[in-house]
Amino acid sequence: MTRRAKQVLYSSSYLVVFLLISFFVYLIFFKTEASCFDKVQNQGEGGVDCGGPCSEICRSEVKPIEIVDEGRILRPDESHLSLLSKVRNPNLDYAARSFTYTFSLYDDKGSLTQNLSGESFIYAGEVDRYILLANLNFPNKEVSRVSIKIQDEKWVKAEDFPRPKINIQNKETVSGSGGIEVQGRVVNLDSVILPAVKIIGLFYGQFGQIAGASESEVQDLIPNESRSFSINHPPILNINPKATHIFFFSRRP
Repeated sequence: MTRRAKQVLYSSSYLVVFLLISFFVYLIFFKTEASCFDKVQNQGEGGVDCGGPCSEICRSEVKPIEIVDEGRILRPDESHLSLLSKVRNPNLDYAARSFTYTFSLYDDKGSLTQNLSGESFIYAGEVDRYILLANLNFPNKEVSRVSIKIQDEKWVKAEDFPRPKINIQNKETVSGSGGIEVQGRVVNLDSVILPAVKIIGLFYGQFGQIAGASESEVQDLIPNESRSFSINHPPILNINPKATHIFFFSRRP
């Protein structure tokens, strides 16, 4: 082997040793542990710092909340209106611990007149979630159309936000000249205190159409407690009391 070749071989060996030493020093003193906050998709994550072992849900893993009914305008009387929409969650493995919604109201010329926003939630696989803004004061305001937009969903795994066990008993709808009243009892069959159980009543006309909607709320329902509720609505012509549908839900604390 020539002297030049030996010099190249020794230099290469030194370089390899130096690189190995530098690599081990980096691993020991500088490289950070893989985490859900390192802005790198590693450790079996479904995306950058989401999915897999991370609590943050990857947006690519969930389907958006579906709007089943874009929005209905119901008029309890001449100076009030109620807004009703139905949404569902197509995800069986994920729930939205919270989301925001916005009702947009339009006049008969198609011009936007007002936005009304709120916040709600939906459990995994829930298909009968109604969003109701009831008995709003709208004197002298023409509203011809309404639409709803869902956004800002805070997704969690289904097991981290299970639906509480609630039951409705002894439901009865009475309609008279003074109005409509739904009476019944709500029972907490779960093991946690439910801060607020919302109960929505949908009233149907003789042709099967939704003719009105109202709601009630029972607060601080303790485990195994049964409590009465009452939903009231102004009179509706040609209502079918037997067709009344009751929907109820509560946010798990």
